[in-house]
Amino acid sequence: MELSEVLVSLRRGWLTILLSIVIGILAATGVTMLIPPTYSSTASIMFVARGGSPDGLGATGSYIQSQLASYAEISTSAGLLDRVAQRVALPMSGADLSRQVTALVPPGTALIEITVKFDSRARAAQLANAITEELRSTVTNLTPGDIIRGEIISSAVPSERPISPSRTVNLSIGAALGLVVGIAIVLLRHTNDRRRRTVQQLATSTQAPLLGRIPGVPHRRIGRRTPSAAELDAQRTEAYRRVRANLQVSLPEAGPTAIVVTAATPGEGVTTTARHLAAHNGEAGVRVLLIDANLRDPQLSHDFSTTAEDVTHVAGLATVLGGFAPLAQVVRHSALPGVDVLLCGPRTEAPSELLGGKALEELLVAARAAYDVVIVDAAPLVPYADSLGLVGAADGVVLVVSPGIPGPSDISDTLETIEVSPAPLLGIVLTRVDPSDPIPWHHLAAQPEPIGQA
Repeated sequence: MELSEVLVSLRRGWLTILLSIVIGILAATGVTMLIPPTYSSTASIMFVARGGSPDGLGATGSYIQSQLASYAEISTSAGLLDRVAQRVALPMSGADLSRQVTALVPPGTALIEITVKFDSRARAAQLANAITEELRSTVTNLTPGDIIRGEIISSAVPSERPISPSRTVNLSIGAALGLVVGIAIVLLRHTNDRRRRTVQQLATSTQAPLLGRIPGVPHRRIGRRTPSAAELDAQRTEAYRRVRANLQVSLPEAGPTAIVVTAATPGEGVTTTARHLAAHNGEAGVRVLLIDANLRDPQLSHDFSTTAEDVTHVAGLATVLGGFAPLAQVVRHSALPGVDVLLCGPRTEAPSELLGGKALEELLVAARAAYDVVIVDAAPLVPYADSLGLVGAADGVVLVVSPGIPGPSDISDTLETIEVSPAPLLGIVLTRVDPSDPIPWHHLAAQPEPIGQA
């Protein structure tokens, strides 16, 4: 995945990322509210020789300095804390309480700072003061000659705010995790996007040129105007004109041409592409025959027949291939300038056999003799074998691909089918394309001439 794809994907997936961040913050808020608060209170005590400072009275002062670490350990001992728990009526053993008490001797001082962490601010302060008092009493009793006394330097007071959980830290972590998860979702979705995989499969499987990209309905985006239906129709019409112009470069230089327009799977826009190619060739003064050879789903015949007609009961392609009428008798003039139409004709139970016989070759010979360009709307290649005979008898194939509809395996099977046929793949038309999609279109082969992309 290229950096440009990543940036475009992240820009298009900003809402997903934002929602993920919000969810992360809400989750962190919920967790913070569920965690019981912990409060911390600290009291400090200094031991000095009676009648002087801890450095005074010579040996006594030196003795106190050497014993401060021991006094700190005594303050967190289970025995001392058992007595404290009894004094404050705390239903907890000294061993359990010791896990919530720390004693620290700041370097360069004669102080012992006793800190208690508890789920009650008042109880934390009470315990810190009680431990300090008990330590002073214990040290005095342990010292011979009553030569040491303890001075309370600062008493513990209930803290205003808990030390944990930290709302700021938790919300920051929640937002960061939400951001990471949101980005991962956007990139994973882009990586597994069938549209992207379709284009990648085309790029790695064929060197056929990209004839054009037909715009679809673009994704709605905040701050960007969505084109109207009329504007979108105009864009599509111009795009098909570019397809027709680019296709001219790939066509044989001499003689009339029969072109099969097909796809891998149904619903990719084959009929629309065939109709537009016929219309724009007709606009250019070319004599065109448009044939509906999709005998299973004759959409083109419906488009060019009157509403009262049942297209499967009028003369058409099946009539000619069955030997019941010559081509000239069943061809219809259309409202499109320069374009005649051959409808599908009566429904048949074996369309593959009907389209694969010698009669089809004879029909195309007759069509080439009467028209400059023959455009055949064919059934998709993957689900049916109907179009195999058409592909073999034509002068070239135009493959219509709507990214996201066929899977990579469908594309591979279709390209393999065209590759083994006599007719070359003239180019690829991508339909229903949003130009802003972060799809690596440039991986496809360049257009046959610098006419520009749709």
